[in-house]
Amino acid sequence: MKTLGFEMVDAGFEVAVGRAAASGGRPQADRLVPPGTLPAVALVDDQELHLGPAAEARRYLFPRQVNDLFWEEISLQPSNIRRGGRPATYSELAYTFLRYVIDGLPGVASEHASLVLAVPPAFTESGERAEERIGILLGICRDLELRLGAIVDVASAALLDPEAALPSRGHAVVVDLNLHAAVLSLLEVDGTVTHKASARIAGAGWAALMDLARRTLAQ
Repeated sequence: MKTLGFEMVDAGFEVAVGRAAASGGRPQADRLVPPGTLPAVALVDDQELHLGPAAEARRYLFPRQVNDLFWEEISLQPSNIRRGGRPATYSELAYTFLRYVIDGLPGVASEHASLVLAVPPAFTESGERAEERIGILLGICRDLELRLGAIVDVASAALLDPEAALPSRGHAVVVDLNLHAAVLSLLEVDGTVTHKASARIAGAGWAALMDLARRTLAQ
């Protein structure tokens, strides 16, 4: 039974399906959704909800009708997007987006049994807010009838990537570029990978980088 891996970073969700290792080799993965192609963005245009690349393409046409915070701020709080005559909550947008991701996968992939989610540290660190985030995510997985195998933090998952150059011992710093922040994670490697600490740098995300690039090109 194969495993689907989801990297849930709002700058671009990624999906891969694992393959058994060749004799003496490491496990491999086939990417179903490549990096950077599926941002967690939602937009309403004439009552129609657009998600991912379609929403991103309309971002500057309808700037007041776009929301790219629903994953980072996943909660039961209302968003700026109205659906059914009321504001949709961040959790509703997150549910709809994840269903959109699942529905876009090849049929054989979406039927795989085991699902592993790689989530930002904000979902796995201690504290009530992290517990709220992970609780909502588990509820979404239940409602979508997903067969959840494991949840790991995205930085640790990056070092376990078959293509990663994993150090045999010592410390590593993994930088994840989210839409609105960069997240630095300190990991300890000693046969296993242990997440030691993380720091979020607000305003240093992919969105700010793209805005800077556009302003530079416009000058």
